[in-house]
Amino acid sequence: MITSMAHTFSRRILARPNLLRSAATASGEVLTRSFGVASKGPNPDPLHLLQQECISRQLCDTEGNRLPGVDWRFAIAVSDAEHPGSAPNLRTVGIERVTQEGIDFVVKRGSIVCDAISKGQALSFLHTQGHFLPGQSAEQWRGEGLCIVLPLSEVISEVPHFVITSMVGSKRIARESTSGWPVDDKGGDSGGSGDAPTNRSSVANRSHLTEVMQKTRLELENGEVTIEELNECMRAFRFQPDRIECMWASPDSSVLWDRWEWERDQAADCPEGTIAWQMARNLVPH
Repeated sequence: MITSMAHTFSRRILARPNLLRSAATASGEVLTRSFGVASKGPNPDPLHLLQQECISRQLCDTEGNRLPGVDWRFAIAVSDAEHPGSAPNLRTVGIERVTQEGIDFVVKRGSIVCDAISKGQALSFLHTQGHFLPGQSAEQWRGEGLCIVLPLSEVISEVPHFVITSMVGSKRIARESTSGWPVDDKGGDSGGSGDAPTNRSSVANRSHLTEVMQKTRLELENGEVTIEELNECMRAFRFQPDRIECMWASPDSSVLWDRWEWERDQAADCPEGTIAWQMARNLVPH
């Protein structure tokens, strides 16, 4: 009886392929087209492919800039050069822009991660989108590379206000030295001692923290936070990967993960002066 019901259900689903197709259209359609012919390979520029996929998911505009109110982020991991035996520092940071030049993001100035990136430490990244469910698709982007420093003015208009408030408010708290708020921020280039990579500012007075954050938010909304203070509190970077790989799959169109890898072609230069990508390689799923 159960087997018969299952067969009946399967026939009904297969008889309505447009239902699943329409549900999957809004997610993964770019990768579906790009990876549809494995013998030819996908787009030769993985950053352009990532940008187009994010556009299709309504995460950014046609120029690759973050759209308001979206949840667009990736995870980065970077090691501390001064403490080689320590575990890499892992952070989830917001993506502000994706172009063929790289992935732009901001971090709090003086943090362990900010200092490591500023000193030229390589980082790894992971970006996931979608869900491996019927009618949907899932993708995973990962790779390694270096960052360059960007003028904060280039991306500050894309950064959500709550992120700016949190970073500026945290730096204001760290600068305080009243008896009610001990300061133990030893992160690096903002004047800390830098002698312990695990030290972070602790919350000694939560009501005061809330007050500072609320005041910072109001000042930001009223345009009273200066660009000078923003530069003291935040730093913008552009991640320029040397290698990228993407895994993509949908239960409706594939029985395995489609996995591709791109590496920079050190022997060829693009007209813009950046390093070109080699042709993508199709890898086994695991």
